[in-house]
Amino acid sequence: MLTVFIASFILFFYNIFRSLRKGVKSGDNPWGGFNLEWLTSSPPKLKNFEAVPFIRSRRPVWDIEHPDNPDWKATEIREEVER
Repeated sequence: MLTVFIASFILFFYNIFRSLRKGVKSGDNPWGGFNLEWLTSSPPKLKNFEAVPFIRSRRPVWDIEHPDNPDWKATEIREEVER
């Protein structure tokens, strides 16, 4: 059991040091997130937004990056169908 524990620590620290030396820096939105925190730069500035962004849907970054297919239109269509 102790051998597995020691081996896992060695592998863990090897991964940390290798990533620090040869790792690729990730961009501002590496996972394609839809929330406003992914709209800011990485690391974020002291004041992320100059003005409060107008939010029309649950995926505001999707709306900005895909203006031809915004999420708020899909939400409006779903609400009309449910009525």
